[in-house]
Amino acid sequence: MGMNLKQQIQKDMLAAVKSRDDITRSTLRMLLAAIGTKEIELGKKDEGLDDMQAGEIVLKEIKKRQDAAQQYDDGGRPELASQERAEIEILIVYAPEKLPEQELRAIISAAIEKTGATGSQDTGSVMKEVMPTVQGRADGGAVQKLVQEYLSGS
Repeated sequence: MGMNLKQQIQKDMLAAVKSRDDITRSTLRMLLAAIGTKEIELGKKDEGLDDMQAGEIVLKEIKKRQDAAQQYDDGGRPELASQERAEIEILIVYAPEKLPEQELRAIISAAIEKTGATGSQDTGSVMKEVMPTVQGRADGGAVQKLVQEYLSGS
């Protein structure tokens, strides 16, 4: 049984402390704090999050930094934007692998068959079927677009 994602992050953070890699250390410390908060929220302080749940937090943290970097760019603060992007590079290592589009399409069409969806009014029920399967491995917005594409018959 290998290390889980959280243990890997803790190990890498300690390595960053030893090598005086401040940006990696602070980024991973923030990530571990976010994971810890979620564990408490879900009442999983003892057993911890599974890798999928931890992976979702990684994706949320990446998204936060992408948004922040965009705002700094828009505000003419490139040095702050590049700090955010440097943190994204560190976090991306721990992000769950994205589902290949082919696989995602197969999951969606199976869900459409299973729910008997016929048109765009059924988008919600198809999404409910698809999202738990692809959680953390596909972007909700992209999934919704594909579902609507299928349901509109284009």
